[in-house]
Amino acid sequence: MRAACYLSACEFAGRWLDPSGPAPGPVVISRNMPPGPACAVYIVCDWGGRVLYVGSTAAGVRNRLRQHLADADRTSAWAELWIIPLRKDTPLAEIRRVEGLVGLALCPLSNRALPAVC
Repeated sequence: MRAACYLSACEFAGRWLDPSGPAPGPVVISRNMPPGPACAVYIVCDWGGRVLYVGSTAAGVRNRLRQHLADADRTSAWAELWIIPLRKDTPLAEIRRVEGLVGLALCPLSNRALPAVC
């Protein structure tokens, strides 16, 4: 994924985008990654930059990624993470809506389902 694509995806957050703004770049996925924001939509890519998965969390990016990484078969190709940080007061319905919009725009290769966009 290119930085321009990421910045475009951040626009789906609208007023819910964290005031500190988009992340400066991708994070390498590992069990020891920094905590990251509590509320976020995240985009997982492989080493070639292909978007594999779009997800969201209201309980912390690191915690959610650790849950995913427990399934080594499913996540073996996961290499980098782009994080769209959302304000801490973002309602869960809005977090899911942003996830759905980002997923529709990026067409991840391995999502089983994305939230409906209303």
